[in-house]
Amino acid sequence: MKNKDLYARTYLGQPEIFADAFNAALFDGKPLIKPENLTPVRLAHHKSDEKGLLHEFRRDLLMSMTIMRHGSSLLTLLGLEHQTAVDYSMVLRCLNYDVSNWMEQRQQTMSRNMEKARQTGTPMSPLEAYRPQDRLTQVVTIVVYLGQKPWDAPTNLREMFAPGPEEFAEFLPDYKIRVLTPDAYGDDWNEWKLHFETELGKVIYYSRKARDRNELLKYAGSDNDIMKPQTIRMLCETLDVNIEPKEEITTMCQAIQELKQEWRLQGREEGRAEGRAEGRVEGREEGRLEGRAEGRLEGREEGRAEGREDGNRESIIKMIGYMRKMHFPESEILKFVMGANDMTSEQASKLLNVGI
Repeated sequence: MKNKDLYARTYLGQPEIFADAFNAALFDGKPLIKPENLTPVRLAHHKSDEKGLLHEFRRDLLMSMTIMRHGSSLLTLLGLEHQTAVDYSMVLRCLNYDVSNWMEQRQQTMSRNMEKARQTGTPMSPLEAYRPQDRLTQVVTIVVYLGQKPWDAPTNLREMFAPGPEEFAEFLPDYKIRVLTPDAYGDDWNEWKLHFETELGKVIYYSRKARDRNELLKYAGSDNDIMKPQTIRMLCETLDVNIEPKEEITTMCQAIQELKQEWRLQGREEGRAEGRAEGRVEGREEGRLEGRAEGRLEGREEGRAEGREDGNRESIIKMIGYMRKMHFPESEILKFVMGANDMTSEQASKLLNVGI
């Protein structure tokens, strides 16, 4: 999971992918955020616990966006969180990241102002260090969700409050997040293409298809769209496709063929193991059937052999019990066991002890 999250952050941290995610989440795909206007920002924040100890925590991705409007340079901070599971406290997490960033901005502003005051010999208390004209930089956070379960967690703070007196409702603070989910644009890929300029749309769309394994295999098996190697890798990581992407694999159709080959090899081994256990195997997944066919045949034979051995052992133990009930001498029972299963005296004695 750690490696998967790391690769997702690397993929989503590409400026063109990052910008595409924000444009889809906030502006319905209109390319208002340009990759060339984005700059990565240091991610670590520090927070004190009840003992006053500082702890470092990190959001997934944070970039600054600088644009020119009416001759002025405007700065906004854009945060992106990657999720593969629904987090019902996601609003609070994002709010915590944003507030921590604002508090860090405040502290930096106060430090600069107090340093200037010290250099000019102007007295300034900590309370005066944040001046009336000082302002915070905007921070906007979105969530890119690549899980298979539909997102049903709150997307604004007010949804998280328990019922209270109605007269206080208008005074409650609110904070909203945008979540880009596999349900954003339905089941038609042609609709998805209208809202993305990069292959990120394909990655999210595949997360939707992954809800039905057979549907995923059917769609991927016919998907011949050429994609970048890093997108193929991201899809494999997101969908838990256990193959090592190669440079020559440029479509998901090729990736699925590679996966089926892996499944065939894996299926043979699983088929043998399950055959030994049950004497038969039913393929659990499409794509493993071919590989398991061989393993199933071998497994059946091994399973039958082991089953016959186990069944024979159980029959002998039952016969030992019957003979003892009929008061046969132990020496006669021992001879019977040795003759019935071609055992040595030592092996037969161990079986007699089991039958006690």
